[in-house]
Amino acid sequence: MGLLRTLCVKGRVGVCGVPEYASAHPLDVLVRAKDSLFRHWKLRCAHPAFRDGHTRARIVRESTRHLSTNHDTVPPWGWVVLGLGRAARARCAALEAHPDVALRRKVSRRRGLGHGTWREALDDPEIHCVAVCTENADHPQRVEASLEAGKHVLVEYPLAPTAAEAVRLYQLAATKGRHLHVGLIGLLSEGQAAIAATVSRARVHRIELALTGGFGGWIAEEARAGRYGQLAVSRLHALWDLVGPLTLQRATRSQRPDGYTLTIELRDEGGRFHRIIERRDAGASRHRTVSLVDPRGEPIESPVAPSREGVFARDVALFNGLLRGEAPRVQRQTVVDVLALAEEVSLRVGTPC
Repeated sequence: MGLLRTLCVKGRVGVCGVPEYASAHPLDVLVRAKDSLFRHWKLRCAHPAFRDGHTRARIVRESTRHLSTNHDTVPPWGWVVLGLGRAARARCAALEAHPDVALRRKVSRRRGLGHGTWREALDDPEIHCVAVCTENADHPQRVEASLEAGKHVLVEYPLAPTAAEAVRLYQLAATKGRHLHVGLIGLLSEGQAAIAATVSRARVHRIELALTGGFGGWIAEEARAGRYGQLAVSRLHALWDLVGPLTLQRATRSQRPDGYTLTIELRDEGGRFHRIIERRDAGASRHRTVSLVDPRGEPIESPVAPSREGVFARDVALFNGLLRGEAPRVQRQTVVDVLALAEEVSLRVGTPC
């Protein structure tokens, strides 16, 4: 039985249905929220399995005109970080080093760690911003609770497992007049900037992104849930950032007892074909390579990727820029489109492992 949501706008009802919400495949519907609380938004959702004549979940128009301009737009901004894992620790270090930030709380679900409870943090008027650094599956509910409490939110990628849920959270942020920012730190590395510079000046005909990584913990849990495309969302964002919007052409998966290999074939709007390959095995070290090919099929020398040092600090600076009214590094529409593309990949490669 599908979950059905309705939005009434001046006597008209826009319907957004999500069958079997655990996997959340958006139906092909158009929601036009005109002359209403969402008057700056125009939303269109399409089932990712549909092809000709349909588009993926899309936020067609960006708007920040309705965002709050009250006292919390003046630094220093009070922060709480939820989570004490590796990303959370890096996020805390970046926040503590920024002059416009006051890190007031670190909250963990582990007993004896952190400062107080999650609810206490949301009720604290001295906290204006929340960093959600928990497991992927936990992101939507934490983001929603934070927005409902009137906080600006920075969440580690992915925002949500589905495009439909991301649209809902962006709608909520707009309603509350809050900023919702996804921490796509991979796009902020010196390596990504170097590759982008090469792509802009060379005649690049094809790009291949390859990742080798581990298989265990939350990664294995996501794979067991069939979210292979969502596990590749960082690579999808990286490629989209280099060449623009992408269309899925083919996706395959080979399964092993302790891992899998995922191959994704994509086409950009210029007709060029690109590939993402992810190989995950238990105990494997993380390694990423980028291969560039010219129109003659000859390899183009790729820049050696520098370290990713400083990416969390750059992301905090971007978030503070949003609070000052600056434009986002990645548009909301892109976040939604890439999530829809990841969903389509998951549908193509079949059942969970």
